[in-house]
Amino acid sequence: MKKIPLIFMTLCLLLISIVFIACDEPESIEATVPTSLHGTYEGMRAFSEARDGDPHFIGNGIEQAFGLDYDDLECKSCHSMLSFTEPDDKVCNNCHKSLVDYSVGDLTCVQCHGRQLLEVAMGVTDLHLWKRSTNECVKCHTKREMHGDEKGITDPYRSLSDPEARDTKCLSCHNEADLSQANHTTHKDTLDCSACHLKSVVTCYNCHFDTYMETGKDKSVSPIKNWVFLVNDEKGKVRAGNFQSVIYQNKKFVVFAPYHSHSVTKNARSCSECHDNEAIQELKANDKITVAKWNESTAKLVTKQGIIPVVDGKMELEFLNYDSDSKSWSSAGTTADTTQYGYCTPLTEEQIAKLKQKK
Repeated sequence: MKKIPLIFMTLCLLLISIVFIACDEPESIEATVPTSLHGTYEGMRAFSEARDGDPHFIGNGIEQAFGLDYDDLECKSCHSMLSFTEPDDKVCNNCHKSLVDYSVGDLTCVQCHGRQLLEVAMGVTDLHLWKRSTNECVKCHTKREMHGDEKGITDPYRSLSDPEARDTKCLSCHNEADLSQANHTTHKDTLDCSACHLKSVVTCYNCHFDTYMETGKDKSVSPIKNWVFLVNDEKGKVRAGNFQSVIYQNKKFVVFAPYHSHSVTKNARSCSECHDNEAIQELKANDKITVAKWNESTAKLVTKQGIIPVVDGKMELEFLNYDSDSKSWSSAGTTADTTQYGYCTPLTEEQIAKLKQKK
């Protein structure tokens, strides 16, 4: 009986191990893309269908708030799972205009991520973006974010706010040595980088859902910038957030969520921009924070600027009804019927007490 050469046995064992490893891994991106956020487009559904008590949500979504079914809304024409059959199927073509080099440019990304394009149009700038000469987006956003992963096959990500859905982290480029400054030492365990280094978030204020349901077109007050909201993320850190207010059949809804705009600045804000600022001073004096108020005489919305801490039950914002005949807005009151927090919580009494202290 001939002896089997050692090298042949080694190759056989290696081949067997590769087969077993392959069985434990997704066969290709065909397995992961359909369940990735770029394959399901389900982020809006997650917030809309959320029920109070969901692990990631406090308060109901618009389905419960307005008595609507998400599947009956025009939103799902874009924000809904798409069919995916072959690598060159239309889902791939949504991003990869060329299935030869598979390159993806920034202008491709903003065809869907319109809020980022709006930031640019409104003059909001970012240290990392919009050099226009290279593909900036993919320098931070990884292929795993785009194509999904094995976890997503069995437990699909519901939103960009899912803690494991994104890989983009400041410390991917900035090391611990960059955090040696006094403010970093004080806040690095309690504040996310976004709380201090984002200049602004952009908000489309007061979505008038009656108009949307009648015409299928969005109707809101002009986009607003120059404010950043502070919320607690699911890791317990204070970070930048944003909100959306919606009115439908005179029912008023507002949702707060973490939000990372593309407005990163090298120079962080000063202590006084957060501590004992205008919003905090109003909270101390009147036990409320006026986020936005409608001026009837000028027919304009007056908004708070700068850093605005989110305090449960204390955020006062004016809801507006729209008259399509006169093309005019009018006040509908400041009391929200439903307040939802998605993937975040409002600041605590202890945190607000610290913000009330002058620095």
